[in-house]
Amino acid sequence: MLSCADVAGHPLLAPIPLEILNNLMRMLGVMKNDILLAQPHHIDHTQAPPLLAPLIIDFLSAATAMPVDAISTFWDVFRDAIWAAPKPTLSNDEKQKFMQYGSEFGFGTLSRRVLHVF
Repeated sequence: MLSCADVAGHPLLAPIPLEILNNLMRMLGVMKNDILLAQPHHIDHTQAPPLLAPLIIDFLSAATAMPVDAISTFWDVFRDAIWAAPKPTLSNDEKQKFMQYGSEFGFGTLSRRVLHVF
């Protein structure tokens, strides 16, 4: 779980409620395979990729109501922690976000790529 101290030095992240940032962290954690699918084949899968695909950023922006630049900043700051952490368990609210916004971006419950989320 993130704390205020974790985001205090980041002007784009500091005003965002910690609950939303923690939701984002868990959502990114269950999307590791999806994140890798959008990377060049030579990327080392044991390391967090430097960038997220625009489709993933757009989905997360819709699901969390965060600006896309805040999501990119979040990934820049916390990608190594997300990548090193075990796969998290999503809350019912986070699962609902996948169902509500995911189909538009290919991450819904009918997507074979995200069935592992649920």
